[in-house]
Amino acid sequence: MKKLIRTAVILFAFAIGVGQTSYTKYSWPKDLVKDCVQRTSVLFGESDKHEWLGSGVIISKDGLVLTAAHVVSESGLKTLTMYTSNGEKYDVKVLLINKRLDLALVQPKESARDFNFAKVQKSNDLYVGEDILVVGHPLGHMWSVTDGIIGSLPWSVWYFNRIIETNARILPGNSGGPVYSRKGEVIGIVSAMYTDHFGNPTGIGIVIPIDGIHHVIKMYEDGLKFEPVKRYKISDIK
Repeated sequence: MKKLIRTAVILFAFAIGVGQTSYTKYSWPKDLVKDCVQRTSVLFGESDKHEWLGSGVIISKDGLVLTAAHVVSESGLKTLTMYTSNGEKYDVKVLLINKRLDLALVQPKESARDFNFAKVQKSNDLYVGEDILVVGHPLGHMWSVTDGIIGSLPWSVWYFNRIIETNARILPGNSGGPVYSRKGEVIGIVSAMYTDHFGNPTGIGIVIPIDGIHHVIKMYEDGLKFEPVKRYKISDIK
Protein backbone atom coordinates (compact mmCIF):
# COMPACT_ATOMS: atom_id res chain seq x y z
CA MET A 1 0.00 0.00 0.00
CA LYS A 2 2.82 2.40 0.89
CA LYS A 3 4.52 1.56 -2.39
CA LEU A 4 1.28 2.31 -4.27
CA ILE A 5 0.91 5.68 -2.52
CA ARG A 6 4.56 6.55 -3.20
CA THR A 7 4.10 5.69 -6.88
CA ALA A 8 0.95 7.85 -7.08
CA VAL A 9 2.79 10.81 -5.52
CA ILE A 10 5.65 10.44 -7.99
CA LEU A 11 3.25 10.31 -10.92
CA PHE A 12 1.35 13.35 -9.60
CA ALA A 13 4.59 15.31 -9.23
CA PHE A 14 5.60 14.27 -12.75
CA ALA A 15 2.25 15.48 -14.10
CA ILE A 16 2.74 18.86 -12.40
CA GLY A 17 6.22 19.13 -13.86
CA VAL A 18 5.00 18.32 -17.35
CA GLY A 19 2.20 20.87 -17.01
CA GLN A 20 4.59 23.61 -15.94
CA THR A 21 7.04 22.79 -18.71
CA SER A 22 4.27 22.75 -21.31
CA TYR A 23 2.89 26.08 -20.12
CA THR A 24 6.32 27.70 -20.20
CA LYS A 25 6.98 26.35 -23.66
CA TYR A 26 3.79 27.63 -25.22
CA SER A 27 3.15 30.86 -23.33
CA TRP A 28 3.30 34.08 -25.36
CA PRO A 29 5.14 37.27 -24.31
CA LYS A 30 2.74 39.63 -22.53
CA ASP A 31 3.75 42.70 -24.54
CA LEU A 32 3.38 40.85 -27.84
CA VAL A 33 -0.13 39.68 -27.00
CA LYS A 34 -1.10 43.15 -25.80
CA ASP A 35 0.12 44.68 -29.05
CA CYS A 36 -1.74 42.13 -31.18
CA VAL A 37 -4.98 42.65 -29.26
CA GLN A 38 -5.08 46.36 -28.52
CA ARG A 39 -3.52 47.81 -31.64
CA THR A 40 -4.76 45.71 -34.52
CA SER A 41 -7.95 43.74 -33.93
CA VAL A 42 -11.23 45.27 -35.08
CA LEU A 43 -14.89 44.28 -35.14
CA PHE A 44 -17.63 44.80 -37.68
CA GLY A 45 -21.31 45.38 -37.11
CA GLU A 46 -24.44 46.25 -39.07
CA SER A 47 -25.39 49.74 -37.94
CA ASP A 48 -29.17 49.21 -38.09
CA LYS A 49 -29.28 45.95 -36.14
CA HIS A 50 -26.00 46.25 -34.23
CA GLU A 51 -25.25 42.70 -35.28
CA TRP A 52 -21.69 41.50 -34.73
CA LEU A 53 -20.37 40.03 -37.94
CA GLY A 54 -16.74 39.13 -37.38
CA SER A 55 -13.22 40.39 -36.93
CA GLY A 56 -10.45 41.98 -38.95
CA VAL A 57 -6.99 43.48 -38.76
CA ILE A 58 -5.65 46.90 -39.73
CA ILE A 59 -2.67 46.55 -42.08
CA SER A 60 -1.85 50.15 -43.04
CA LYS A 61 -1.63 53.54 -41.35
CA ASP A 62 -4.59 54.84 -43.36
CA GLY A 63 -6.83 52.13 -41.93
CA LEU A 64 -6.84 49.45 -44.62
CA VAL A 65 -8.44 46.42 -42.98
CA LEU A 66 -8.07 42.80 -44.01
CA THR A 67 -10.97 40.47 -43.19
CA ALA A 68 -12.92 37.50 -44.55
CA ALA A 69 -15.11 37.99 -47.62
CA HIS A 70 -18.11 36.26 -46.03
CA VAL A 71 -18.03 38.78 -43.15
CA VAL A 72 -18.66 41.79 -45.40
CA SER A 73 -20.58 40.27 -48.31
CA GLU A 74 -23.71 39.06 -46.51
CA SER A 75 -26.87 39.54 -48.60
CA GLY A 76 -28.92 42.55 -47.52
CA LEU A 77 -26.07 44.14 -45.61
CA LYS A 78 -26.37 47.92 -45.94
CA THR A 79 -23.81 49.43 -43.61
CA LEU A 80 -20.67 48.28 -41.86
CA THR A 81 -19.09 49.64 -38.72
CA MET A 82 -15.62 49.06 -37.40
CA TYR A 83 -14.68 49.29 -33.74
CA THR A 84 -11.10 49.56 -32.56
CA SER A 85 -9.86 48.32 -29.21
CA ASN A 86 -9.52 51.87 -27.86
CA GLY A 87 -13.23 52.51 -28.35
CA GLU A 88 -13.20 54.38 -31.65
CA LYS A 89 -15.93 53.72 -34.19
CA TYR A 90 -15.85 54.16 -37.97
CA ASP A 91 -18.23 53.54 -40.84
CA VAL A 92 -16.34 51.56 -43.43
CA LYS A 93 -16.54 50.94 -47.17
CA VAL A 94 -15.73 47.70 -48.95
CA LEU A 95 -12.80 48.09 -51.34
CA LEU A 96 -12.25 44.54 -52.58
CA ILE A 97 -13.84 41.12 -52.26
CA ASN A 98 -12.30 37.83 -53.32
CA LYS A 99 -14.84 35.09 -52.61
CA ARG A 100 -12.58 32.39 -53.97
CA LEU A 101 -10.04 33.03 -51.22
CA ASP A 102 -12.66 34.30 -48.76
CA LEU A 103 -10.70 37.52 -48.26
CA ALA A 104 -11.72 41.17 -48.41
CA LEU A 105 -10.29 44.64 -47.88
CA VAL A 106 -12.26 47.48 -46.28
CA GLN A 107 -11.38 50.98 -45.09
CA PRO A 108 -12.95 53.73 -42.93
CA LYS A 109 -14.88 56.23 -45.02
CA GLU A 110 -13.33 59.10 -43.10
CA SER A 111 -10.25 59.13 -40.92
CA ALA A 112 -8.54 62.05 -39.21
CA ARG A 113 -5.55 60.17 -37.85
CA ASP A 114 -2.95 57.53 -38.56
CA PHE A 115 -3.83 54.04 -37.38
CA ASN A 116 -1.58 51.66 -35.54
CA PHE A 117 -1.34 48.65 -37.80
CA ALA A 118 -0.04 45.12 -37.94
CA LYS A 119 2.73 44.04 -40.27
CA VAL A 120 1.94 41.34 -42.80
CA GLN A 121 4.68 38.74 -43.03
CA LYS A 122 6.52 39.04 -46.34
CA SER A 123 7.66 35.47 -46.84
CA ASN A 124 5.57 32.34 -47.31
CA ASP A 125 7.87 30.35 -45.06
CA LEU A 126 5.23 28.72 -42.89
CA TYR A 127 5.88 25.30 -41.41
CA VAL A 128 3.92 22.52 -39.73
CA GLY A 129 4.24 22.84 -35.97
CA GLU A 130 4.69 26.62 -36.00
CA ASP A 131 3.11 28.45 -33.03
CA ILE A 132 0.25 30.79 -33.91
CA LEU A 133 -1.95 33.27 -32.03
CA VAL A 134 -5.55 33.93 -33.11
CA VAL A 135 -7.26 37.22 -32.17
CA GLY A 136 -10.96 37.85 -32.57
CA HIS A 137 -14.40 38.04 -31.00
CA PRO A 138 -15.64 34.47 -30.57
CA LEU A 139 -19.24 34.24 -29.33
CA GLY A 140 -19.19 37.92 -28.43
CA HIS A 141 -16.12 37.71 -26.18
CA MET A 142 -14.44 40.95 -27.18
CA TRP A 143 -10.78 40.83 -28.25
CA SER A 144 -10.19 37.28 -27.14
CA VAL A 145 -7.09 35.23 -27.99
CA THR A 146 -6.39 31.55 -28.49
CA ASP A 147 -3.19 29.83 -29.47
CA GLY A 148 -2.22 26.64 -31.22
CA ILE A 149 0.01 25.35 -33.97
CA ILE A 150 -0.10 24.91 -37.73
CA GLY A 151 -1.25 21.32 -38.07
CA SER A 152 -0.91 21.03 -41.84
CA LEU A 153 -0.64 23.13 -44.99
CA PRO A 154 -2.73 21.26 -47.56
CA TRP A 155 -3.94 22.36 -50.94
CA SER A 156 -7.71 22.95 -50.87
CA VAL A 157 -10.00 22.39 -53.85
CA TRP A 158 -12.57 24.68 -52.18
CA TYR A 159 -10.22 27.67 -52.15
CA PHE A 160 -8.00 26.68 -55.10
CA ASN A 161 -5.17 27.61 -52.79
CA ARG A 162 -3.09 26.37 -49.93
CA ILE A 163 -4.72 26.67 -46.51
CA ILE A 164 -3.63 26.41 -42.89
CA GLU A 165 -5.28 23.77 -40.73
CA THR A 166 -4.88 24.55 -37.03
CA ASN A 167 -5.91 23.22 -33.63
CA ALA A 168 -6.28 26.80 -32.27
CA ARG A 169 -9.82 27.16 -30.94
CA ILE A 170 -11.98 29.00 -33.49
CA LEU A 171 -15.65 29.88 -32.97
CA PRO A 172 -18.33 32.11 -34.54
CA GLY A 173 -17.03 35.68 -34.38
CA ASN A 174 -13.46 34.69 -35.21
CA SER A 175 -14.17 34.98 -38.95
CA GLY A 176 -11.85 37.50 -40.58
CA GLY A 177 -9.64 37.73 -37.53
CA PRO A 178 -5.85 37.79 -37.75
CA VAL A 179 -3.51 34.90 -37.08
CA TYR A 180 -0.10 35.97 -35.82
CA SER A 181 3.35 34.42 -35.80
CA ARG A 182 5.77 34.59 -32.89
CA LYS A 183 7.17 37.74 -34.49
CA GLY A 184 3.79 39.46 -34.14
CA GLU A 185 3.25 39.50 -37.90
CA VAL A 186 0.04 38.49 -39.66
CA ILE A 187 0.41 35.12 -41.37
CA GLY A 188 -3.24 34.32 -42.00
CA ILE A 189 -6.93 35.25 -41.77
CA VAL A 190 -9.54 33.00 -40.13
CA SER A 191 -12.02 31.63 -42.66
CA ALA A 192 -13.90 28.61 -41.30
CA MET A 193 -13.83 25.47 -39.21
CA TYR A 194 -14.34 21.85 -40.09
CA THR A 195 -17.54 20.21 -38.83
CA ASP A 196 -18.61 16.59 -38.74
CA HIS A 197 -21.60 15.23 -40.67
CA PHE A 198 -23.85 16.31 -37.78
CA GLY A 199 -22.61 19.91 -38.01
CA ASN A 200 -20.59 19.73 -34.80
CA PRO A 201 -17.18 21.46 -34.58
CA THR A 202 -14.23 19.13 -34.98
CA GLY A 203 -11.66 21.43 -33.37
CA ILE A 204 -9.82 22.01 -36.66
CA GLY A 205 -9.85 25.56 -38.00
CA ILE A 206 -9.23 26.80 -41.54
CA VAL A 207 -7.03 29.85 -42.10
CA ILE A 208 -6.16 31.59 -45.38
CA PRO A 209 -2.35 31.90 -45.33
CA ILE A 210 0.08 34.56 -46.38
CA ASP A 211 0.18 33.78 -50.11
CA GLY A 212 -3.57 34.42 -50.40
CA ILE A 213 -3.19 37.65 -48.44
CA HIS A 214 -0.45 38.90 -50.74
CA HIS A 215 -2.64 38.02 -53.73
CA VAL A 216 -5.54 40.25 -52.61
CA ILE A 217 -3.17 43.06 -51.62
CA LYS A 218 -1.73 42.96 -55.14
CA MET A 219 -5.28 42.98 -56.55
CA TYR A 220 -5.95 46.14 -54.56
CA GLU A 221 -2.73 47.76 -55.72
CA ASP A 222 -3.67 46.89 -59.31
CA GLY A 223 -7.04 48.61 -58.90
CA LEU A 224 -9.22 45.49 -58.93
CA LYS A 225 -12.40 45.27 -56.86
CA PHE A 226 -13.28 41.61 -57.05
CA GLU A 227 -12.19 38.38 -58.67
CA PRO A 228 -15.12 36.80 -60.55
CA VAL A 229 -14.36 33.17 -59.69
CA LYS A 230 -17.13 31.02 -58.28
CA ARG A 231 -16.32 28.72 -55.39
CA TYR A 232 -18.26 25.99 -53.69
CA LYS A 233 -20.19 26.97 -50.59
CA ILE A 234 -18.46 25.82 -47.45
CA SER A 235 -19.65 25.73 -43.87
CA ASP A 236 -18.12 28.95 -42.58
CA ILE A 237 -18.27 30.10 -38.97
CA LYS A 238 -20.35 33.27 -39.32
